[in-house]
Amino acid sequence: MPEKTWLKPWLCFSALGLGILLSIRPIIVLVEKALSGGLSPAAATIFSAVIGFSGVALTTYFGFRNLIHSQELQAKRDRNARLDQYTLQEKARAEEREHEKRTLAAALFGELVALEKRCLNVQQFYKLQRVVWEKLANDNQFKNIEVPVNWPRYKTPIFEANIARLGVLGSSVAGDVASIFGKVSVNPESELPKVLPEIAAIMAKGVVDGHDGMIKEMLHVSKRLSALQGIGHDPGHWQGN
Repeated sequence: MPEKTWLKPWLCFSALGLGILLSIRPIIVLVEKALSGGLSPAAATIFSAVIGFSGVALTTYFGFRNLIHSQELQAKRDRNARLDQYTLQEKARAEEREHEKRTLAAALFGELVALEKRCLNVQQFYKLQRVVWEKLANDNQFKNIEVPVNWPRYKTPIFEANIARLGVLGSSVAGDVASIFGKVSVNPESELPKVLPEIAAIMAKGVVDGHDGMIKEMLHVSKRLSALQGIGHDPGHWQGN
């Protein structure tokens, strides 16, 4: 849109000002005398100065008004430009945070799914071991023979490498992720002192029951991580049931 010009308003206001001056009777008398040559040189000089000063005053007034108007327009453009730039920067930062959140959620989801499968295998192994140890405990020939018990251990490299970044997932999801990975990544001694078959069977039952709870929690947290990637709905904070 072309810029407005102040040339025409300037001419109009100049003509208006001149008309007002000419409408004043004393000025008209002076003009008549000036036209008829009846003014003295001093009076003619004063009259010319008044007319000239009026023109300068009007020129200055409208010039300053035009300048102020231009400055206001420029200030408005600058504000709009800064606002647009800020909006674009905020949008870019939001997109970057969203990308970071989705990427981390996908990585943790993959590790959690792998852990879930391993936990299922370990749980099945200890179910079988429990049966074996219970039979040994009920056999007089073997019930006093100590047996080795290997405690399950899990590695969580992705979780451990990104603990400081969990906040991008949101406080609720980050809390659930930290909770389940904290339980899974506990590293007790992999090989415990040998115990009697009866004790080993009790320990095996504890491992099986403990893995039941962990696997349920893993499934729940996996759904939450999937929801962050736009897959399915978020079931909400883990309630421990």
